[in-house]
Amino acid sequence: MKKMAIFTLIILSVAVFGGCRATYDVFRLHIIANSDTVPDQSIKLIVRDEILKSLPAFESKEESEEYIRGHLSEINELANDILTGHGFEYRAQSYCGKQNFPKRTYANAVYPEGEYSALKIVLGEGSGQNWWCVIFPPLCIAPGSEEADFADSPKIKYKSAAGEFFENLFGGKQ
Repeated sequence: MKKMAIFTLIILSVAVFGGCRATYDVFRLHIIANSDTVPDQSIKLIVRDEILKSLPAFESKEESEEYIRGHLSEINELANDILTGHGFEYRAQSYCGKQNFPKRTYANAVYPEGEYSALKIVLGEGSGQNWWCVIFPPLCIAPGSEEADFADSPKIKYKSAAGEFFENLFGGKQ
């Protein structure tokens, strides 16, 4: 009977507290289009693809953030070269730092609403729809691919909110 009660509590906890959530620091890429017109949304994706192609693989969030900070002017120049090369007159502005993001589910991980480190690229007025992904661990969907390759992302750890609750309640793993 005791096992059935614990099982029922676990099931209820999962329903109440949610399933799995990501439990690591991430570094995001956030690109905001000039507007919601088709050309502005299209160039946003071209900028995304070229920026992602230009970035090396990173071993940590700190390494990715350090690299981005050290190469921010080159990243911004690349975005502006793409805009110019496609006939757009507006410019890009690139930032590296903390940004607020809403709750999102990406690659089967839940990213709670909150402040995250990110490379933010604003195209022109920045009044269009945005696009984002996770640079570290490498969860951005590769250009030309419909799915991200998660095989090289061993640093991802998931925790169950229910498991944490019961671990804290009973003072250790059962």
